[in-house]
Amino acid sequence: MKSNQEEDIEKKVADTLSSLDNVERARVNPFFFARMKAKMQAEKGGFGSLFVSPQFSMAVASVILLLCLNFYIMISYEVDNSTQPDEVSAFIDGYQIEIGTVYELNE
Repeated sequence: MKSNQEEDIEKKVADTLSSLDNVERARVNPFFFARMKAKMQAEKGGFGSLFVSPQFSMAVASVILLLCLNFYIMISYEVDNSTQPDEVSAFIDGYQIEIGTVYELNE
C-alpha cells in the first residue's frame, strides 16, 4: 500500500522523464570545432606569451617605478641629528617636563 505522497513523487518523476522524450540533440555551428581548435593552439603560446600581455607589462612597470622611487627617497633623505636634541630640550624646558622612569610615574 503506497501513500499519497509516494504516488505524487512517482507521478512527478514519470512526468519529468516523459518530458525528455521529445528533446532533440543540440546542433553545433559547422565552424565551431575549427574555431575552438584555433583558440586552443593560440593559448599554447607558452611562457613567452606571458610577457606580451599588457597586464604583465603594466605590473612590471609599476614595480620598477616603485622601486626607483623608493631608491631615490632613500638616497636623497638626509638625517640631521644635530638639531633634534636642541629642539627636544627646548620643548622640555618650555613645558617644564621632568623626565622620570615608568616606575616613578606610576607611584
